[in-house]
Amino acid sequence: MKKLLLFMILTAGIYSCSGDNCLISIDSFEFKEKPLQIYTKVLTTKSPNLIQEFTNGAVIGLHVTSGNVGEVYRKNIDYKNIKSTAYLENGKICWKQEPDVSLNSEITTVYAYYPYQPQTDFNATHIPVKISPDATQTDDYMYGTQATGQKSVNNMSPIALLTMNHALSLISFEVKTDIKADSFLLNGIQLGNKAGGNKLYSEGTMDIASGTITGSTGICSPTKVTTESPIELTTTHCRPIQIMVIPTNNIIEEGDIEALFFINNKTYRYLIPTNTEWQKGYKYQYKLTFNGNSLLLDKILIDNWIPKEENNISKNFM
Repeated sequence: MKKLLLFMILTAGIYSCSGDNCLISIDSFEFKEKPLQIYTKVLTTKSPNLIQEFTNGAVIGLHVTSGNVGEVYRKNIDYKNIKSTAYLENGKICWKQEPDVSLNSEITTVYAYYPYQPQTDFNATHIPVKISPDATQTDDYMYGTQATGQKSVNNMSPIALLTMNHALSLISFEVKTDIKADSFLLNGIQLGNKAGGNKLYSEGTMDIASGTITGSTGICSPTKVTTESPIELTTTHCRPIQIMVIPTNNIIEEGDIEALFFINNKTYRYLIPTNTEWQKGYKYQYKLTFNGNSLLLDKILIDNWIPKEENNISKNFM
């Protein structure tokens, strides 16, 4: 009897309320603001596999928009360059935003980049990029946005899965020798322009939406890897020595860019072949043979960038 009476009271209440009041009650329930949550995956070019590389303490930048890069979400300038820090929870990577992003019913598009850079006047189409003179200290610049096929992100679905892509090109050298009688020790490799050249930039700015890097005119310094210990060359190609560079905007002609190999305290020059073009997100493997006087190309392999499992964000390659 009591249950029947309660049902009758609730029913009477529903039918007696005005339409506007009922809608307000429902709206206030369904459209309560919720904080944005993100998850990240690093996607290798042309690969069906999503590989998570970020680890505890990594920091990325978020640009939260109303759909267009130039339209900040809810016109809140605090959402232009949000610091998001990775932390571990139950063995999984989670992210903490500073400040938190409050989502309402408006749909948002979230863009991201790595590494995060605090900037007073943040411009999402001009994020600074710099190649270090010490190649092992160059950051693995990344860019990304919501994964294809994901639900629209708002307070009803507040989780954004961000697909991150590599913005640089990865150049890999593997060297062998065809001379068994002598001992050759490789101590390092430097990659840069010919004297006075400008095809390979060492600084530039990245567009957070496309990952395209525009080189800074006149800033074209070389970058170098010095091996922790000398690598003795044998008749088998040595382990890869890898250098990250800003992708080339123009076709490289032979001699525009050169690699200097430091072998037995001497310098040997290898000219990057003509019609070369280094694109973002790709790895270019140069297999070379040293004959005692010069370096000869065996073959070039071009592949999608495959992250190393032992790297956090591929900061060190040696």
